[in-house]
Amino acid sequence: MGPDWNEEVEAWRKAFDRSFALPATLGSRAVEKCRLLVVEVAGRRCAFDVATLGGLLSIPRIVPVPSPLPEFLGIVSARGVLTPVYSLAALLGWEHANEVTHKLILCPSPENLALATGTVLGYEERAPEELMNFQDTDPAGRAIVAAMAMADGTRIPILGLGQLVRYLGARIRAAKESR
Repeated sequence: MGPDWNEEVEAWRKAFDRSFALPATLGSRAVEKCRLLVVEVAGRRCAFDVATLGGLLSIPRIVPVPSPLPEFLGIVSARGVLTPVYSLAALLGWEHANEVTHKLILCPSPENLALATGTVLGYEERAPEELMNFQDTDPAGRAIVAAMAMADGTRIPILGLGQLVRYLGARIRAAKESR
């Protein structure tokens, strides 16, 4: 294989990868439907915009590692990379004593972390006008909810993965500074 062949293979690979890209993210009016992954966390329903996720994995063996953060569960090998795992229920401050972890939500690159969640309830598509903007913080001051959706008369928070990662980063920095 010469250099020309390698360039052609690389171009085909990039075109293939682009064919799976989702066209827009939550809040964009250009998309026909917002794709949501609905999960149960500590007995509560919440959702993530599928376009923001790096992946979803069945729970592998989590190796416990000491940490000052109660939400840190340990590390896993996710797609061949050592990845820290945090409890989504603990990160949200929701009671989670009996929480059983079923899936890992992977953050997209360059973030290298996973959020452990309970049951995956399903996949939903919503028109943008069905979503309510939510520009507020939770009682602990975390701006982690990107929008709200209604289902069966109940509001379902759509969690902002980027907001969760920033909040977690602040928690990690605070833990390092308190040493």
